[in-house]
Amino acid sequence: MVANKKRGFTIVELLIVIVVIGILAAVIIVAYSGIQKRAQGAAAQSSALQVAKKAREYSIDNNGSYPTTLATIGFTNNDTATYQYTYDNGASPKSFCITVTVGQTAYYVGQEGVPALGVCTGHTEPAGTVTPPQTFTTLTWTNRTSSGTSTAWSNIDISEDGRYLVATPQVGYLMTSNDFGVTWVTHTETYSGNWSFAKMSSDGKIVIGKGSGTNIPYISRDYGATFTSLNVASRTYGSVSISDDYAHIVLTESGSYYGIQVSHDSGTSWTRLTNPTVPGANILTGDSSISGAKVMVGNHDASTYMYVSDDYGDTWVARGPAKSWSSIAVCGVGTIAYAVQGSSGLLYKSTDGGVTWGTKGFTAIWRSIACSSDGLKLVAATSSGLYTSIDGGDNWVLQTAVDGVKYVVASSRSGVKVASVGSTTIWTGSY
Repeated sequence: MVANKKRGFTIVELLIVIVVIGILAAVIIVAYSGIQKRAQGAAAQSSALQVAKKAREYSIDNNGSYPTTLATIGFTNNDTATYQYTYDNGASPKSFCITVTVGQTAYYVGQEGVPALGVCTGHTEPAGTVTPPQTFTTLTWTNRTSSGTSTAWSNIDISEDGRYLVATPQVGYLMTSNDFGVTWVTHTETYSGNWSFAKMSSDGKIVIGKGSGTNIPYISRDYGATFTSLNVASRTYGSVSISDDYAHIVLTESGSYYGIQVSHDSGTSWTRLTNPTVPGANILTGDSSISGAKVMVGNHDASTYMYVSDDYGDTWVARGPAKSWSSIAVCGVGTIAYAVQGSSGLLYKSTDGGVTWGTKGFTAIWRSIACSSDGLKLVAATSSGLYTSIDGGDNWVLQTAVDGVKYVVASSRSGVKVASVGSTTIWTGSY
């Protein structure tokens, strides 16, 4: 009779099982940690939006002043989120910055209402915070030139998500796209000829453009589907800026006209400002911050200052060096801005809202500049090609995938979506 023998696990087999269990546990912990981080980020971002909204609502009922504490509007530290808050009701415009921390993830938001990962200047970062690496390194470009769009272009703009675009030719009708530039609509209800400018709100809903041979700009309030004449005085206009909430629009006059048209009700009514309140004639470039409070415009005449407004275009101050300005980009809330001149030179950068300016980049004939809200991601058209930067202009990369001469560039607020037009082509890019 043979006895039954029970064979146990060997040491090697036990070690293998332990190792496998350890690997599985590590994978689960990492996955859980990632899910937890994403949940914390979503909660912090959502809370930042809510607090900023309440602070802005409070200012409406209190003569534009923001609350002195967040408790005033119902937000205090709790088991889920902690808040840090600074404000300045003595500045013009008045401002605030709020940092919301959930776990080890923090988001900050200012009066513009656009949350970003990180903390406000002077606020404390959460323990264990690791600054995420810069991932915006490679742009993927797509040639959007198709039948009917192969022409010489003068202007381009793009919405935040890249879905909506407006482009104007040097000769022809204004054109729009609502499918990322795949197909284009020619707007024969507009002017046919060369176009002075074309710009849209960040969501693409409001589009304003003006042909050089007509003194009345055209406006679309339905994402570029239809256009009508803008209800504004007949003038030669050189540039336009639009706040993200559509309320504030600034039109600069050019040619023989000396003035600026300002609207604070989405273009329903206008106030004309004239010298010596505003800069002189031939103002061909301008841009504004997200809220529209900070506006900068440039005169294309040689040796002329840039002009800056901190109150939605109602009053102006001469700033910067005297140059022949060809393009201005105001980033985000308006603290950072860039400007380029039409002749050979360097890129100009301001980090204090246009009060002082320094130089960046390399010597070139800069045609156009656009920036992200944080002021780090830049796209620029120069006489030698299309360049991008992800570090605020310290280093530049020539975009060799984009062929042809490029005249004008545009960027979404995030900087993730960009566009360019030139001698015969339309290009869109995405990080």
